[in-house]
Amino acid sequence: MTRPLSGSTALVTGASRGTGRGIAIELARAGANVVLAARNKPSLEEIVAEIEGQGGTASAVVADLASRAGCDALVAQCGAVDILVNNAALTTVKMQPTIVPDDAYWQDSFQLNLWAPLALMQGLCPGMIDRGGGVVINISSTTAQRVVPHYAPYAASKAALETMSRVAALDMAAQGVRVLCVALGMTDTEALEEAAASGGTTAGEMAAQAVPTGRLIDVEEVGRVCAFLASGDARSITGTVVTIDNAISAGQLHEAVRIDG
Repeated sequence: MTRPLSGSTALVTGASRGTGRGIAIELARAGANVVLAARNKPSLEEIVAEIEGQGGTASAVVADLASRAGCDALVAQCGAVDILVNNAALTTVKMQPTIVPDDAYWQDSFQLNLWAPLALMQGLCPGMIDRGGGVVINISSTTAQRVVPHYAPYAASKAALETMSRVAALDMAAQGVRVLCVALGMTDTEALEEAAASGGTTAGEMAAQAVPTGRLIDVEEVGRVCAFLASGDARSITGTVVTIDNAISAGQLHEAVRIDG
């Protein structure tokens, strides 16, 4: 089996479950030494054991990205990082009209979905530049471009993440650092299942209703795409958004479905 990421170190945030778990596992399978970061230490340790059981190399770092101090602490613990995957995001679903004042929710959404990725980039990209290059993959959402009702904080923060990533890609293109986004549609995660249950349905039923292919995205699929994007085979891919959504964005999302992966 080819291991295109051998010799590299990857940091994956929000890695204790869902998409982060899938990305971490696939980066390890591609040969990267993976640092998994999240708040849930037991879950992180389970995934580290799973990766090591498959012959990979991984370690766990407990991190809370709800503040700049928490982001700086994570940077200090990780050392040299060649691949940064900003996957951690606010998964709390609070469906309400844009005109409803809720400053705390807006601030939490932007802290985890934009400010934390930016802080980690600011902390880790200078080292990438010094070593001759690196890759940043920011996990976004199809709701950044194809919005659904009552979802403004999440959609706006992800749209800002995509724009910031494009600018960062231009800023660091000549210094060997690639920056891009992976925008996800409805993905088979615990967060989506929990959100669906709150609306009296299941993630599978939602997919059957709203997704052209009728299926959810598997987290390992996302991980394999990220492993490719982090490899030298993707050296010309930067400053763009790679969409994984089972053709949702090719058509009209059913207006009754308001929850994204």
